[in-house]
Amino acid sequence: MATLRVLSILFCRTYRLYFVIFAAILILQIILAISFYKIRIDDGNLMLSKSSDRKKGNVQLIGDKELNQRSSHIDPGIEKYAYDYVIDDEDRQGNVWEKLLKDSSSRNMSPRDTERQRFIEIVVPAEKDLKNLKINPSDRNVVNSVNESKKIDKTDSILNIDELDFHPWCNITTKEAVSAIHRATTQACKHEIANITCLMQQGMLYPKRLPRYCPLKGDVPNSYIGCFRDHSKKRLLSSYSKKMPNNSPSRCVDLCLQSGYLYAGVQYGNECFCGKEKPHEQFRLKDNFCDMECPQNSIEICGGYFAMNVYHTGLPKMVKLEPKPAVSVLGPDSVRIVYLLTVNGRAVRQVYRLIKSLFSEKHYFYIHVDSRQDYLYRKLKFLENDFPNIRLSQVRLSTIWGGASLLQMLLVCISELLLIKNWTWDYIINLSESDFPIKPLSSLEKFLVANNGKNFVKSHGQDTQ
Repeated sequence: MATLRVLSILFCRTYRLYFVIFAAILILQIILAISFYKIRIDDGNLMLSKSSDRKKGNVQLIGDKELNQRSSHIDPGIEKYAYDYVIDDEDRQGNVWEKLLKDSSSRNMSPRDTERQRFIEIVVPAEKDLKNLKINPSDRNVVNSVNESKKIDKTDSILNIDELDFHPWCNITTKEAVSAIHRATTQACKHEIANITCLMQQGMLYPKRLPRYCPLKGDVPNSYIGCFRDHSKKRLLSSYSKKMPNNSPSRCVDLCLQSGYLYAGVQYGNECFCGKEKPHEQFRLKDNFCDMECPQNSIEICGGYFAMNVYHTGLPKMVKLEPKPAVSVLGPDSVRIVYLLTVNGRAVRQVYRLIKSLFSEKHYFYIHVDSRQDYLYRKLKFLENDFPNIRLSQVRLSTIWGGASLLQMLLVCISELLLIKNWTWDYIINLSESDFPIKPLSSLEKFLVANNGKNFVKSHGQDTQ
């Protein structure tokens, strides 16, 4: 027992200071909790007393008897947070019409005022009294709000000519166009928006047909072949057909031309047919059998009843070229390839892996990095210093998959490749960071040597309109 008493005394002497500090902290926390609780109760009583004083100055739409009945259901001793579910600040009598005329949010109030407003008891008007509530026309807030709304509607639909240093060449009444012109910050931008709007209203913003700059090596486009007898079970031009309400020989030729067909035919006014084979001479008819007028042009003729006017589209007859088998042995004069890498993202290691699998000193790598990927551009820029056959494009575009910017990027990169004098190459292969070869590089080289001088381009298909 004496030993235990000695150990207890030693333990108390050793940790006495820690016990004192812990007790002081505990007492301080209890005092703070009691003081904060009293402040909270006093604030709640103050809010309730102010709300009762404010109620006396408001216009009462509910009788005293009904008010006493509603107030009796609220326990004065209830926790004040329960008032959030019993009453609503936005149901205040003065806010019934203010909510319709102005913003009743508390974004401009101080946090303390906003917290107090939560606990104000509000008298909610009865539904029968709301029906009899009327707007005072002399109320300045109501009149100003109505006038402002009318002013906004009028401003959105009428163009203010006074703020322009030019006069539009058409009457601009479109709400979206007027709003865009008013929001533009410069006169040049306003002028451009006005011109585009006028062109849209006149139907002249887009061309009726797109020009063709590629030379056609076939027959003369739109050249007339003749009138031919057609049959419902075996069409003269059976590859593609379409009914058009604005049919004409030129529109039918354009439709067949964009799909890669050699011949176009119009029939029965609004029918257009496309085909690859020229109609046989045994079906030729006299031109008076094709006597139907086109739907929107009485001067032009659009075939007849099972009688078709046939035209050339201008395309030559395509001869399918079969690729030759790859050579067995590569000679000294092998093909040189430029790998055009279109990379995006942050996968630097994947780009390194692709270059390593295709690398050869006789081949070249021309890399285009997306304009938004500065990290990838910095990492790949170091390759130019170590390898003379690797270069990065200085013109960087925002390349979007499936977008028109990819075509622009290809045209820019090919133009830059043609300006590099010390690079002699035969083929360009477009790749991305997600591509990876599944055959050795020698297999590709042997195939290109056997088919040197040929392009390998896949079309979108003739059925795509």
